[in-house]
Amino acid sequence: AYWFLFDFLRWAQYDNESYINAARLLFAIDGGANEMGRISKPVFIFFPGLFEKLFGIHPRYIFILQNILFFYLNGFLFYKVLYKICKNYSQSYYGMIAYISCQPFAVFSLFMMADGSGWFFELLIIYLTLHIIFFENATKTTHLIGLATIMAIGMLTKESVLAAIIFSTCMICFSIHSLKEKINLLLVLLITF
Repeated sequence: AYWFLFDFLRWAQYDNESYINAARLLFAIDGGANEMGRISKPVFIFFPGLFEKLFGIHPRYIFILQNILFFYLNGFLFYKVLYKICKNYSQSYYGMIAYISCQPFAVFSLFMMADGSGWFFELLIIYLTLHIIFFENATKTTHLIGLATIMAIGMLTKESVLAAIIFSTCMICFSIHSLKEKINLLLVLLITF
């Protein structure tokens, strides 16, 4: 239903051409340009540029395909985050339905914009933070290194991922761990990031 409701907007956004040009610039394809600093989001523009370079597929189709994938992954991750918090299947399900039905998510997640991928990394960081800090042995360095790596990749996708990084930092600071453990956790994240 989203596709039919918002399809007319999908192809007319100003951002579309700037992302397409940045994807082309990343792979030295004719028409590449760095408009509005889009090259600063290399994770989001990587696959569209790669597919145009290798297979000649216009980047707009890969952007849309990529965002459809993130749309469904975001719904799944939102459900998982809610379930971690409330431990109730139906509340988590209805919360996920409300999330994917809200207008900004419905519209912007299927555009050729980095918003959907940014939301994915934000939700993934929140989910992993909840899992590692409260449901797993938080002193496992490999988990923290993985979390910090995902944070770094997320920041190369969309700058709004910083909100999830702040969330993770606050969750560590306010967790029940000793001060020494908190400092160690934050140092591992900082050094890896």
